Amino acid sequence: MEAASRMTHAGREVELRACCGRLRWALLDAVESLPAGARVAALRWGPAEIPVHVEVGADEAAGAVDTILAEARRQLGAGAFCYAGRGALVVEGGPSGCGRRGVAADADK
Repeated sequence: MEAASRMTHAGREVELRACCGRLRWALLDAVESLPAGARVAALRWGPAEIPVHVEVGADEAAGAVDTILAEARRQLGAGAFCYAGRGALVVEGGPSGCGRRGVAADADK
């Protein structure tokens, strides 16, 4: 499943969906869709918007995801991984087209 994105006044949102216990994989998919240099400002997940302030580097998706998951656990507790549903990464900066690839990117043009 490819990550979809949309623009907001806070930046770009890269949407993600996950079932209980699958948040890491959804985050990996979303982070891998971002170009190197993109900055993830926050994770919208469950009842919260969690500030994460992570810069995505080339071939560093797993490290960025670990940082995002640590912040989610710190703010929401262990239950952060049991929420099932939709969320989003709020992305600021990065090259034009950040978080866009595949069919979802072409539909925005």
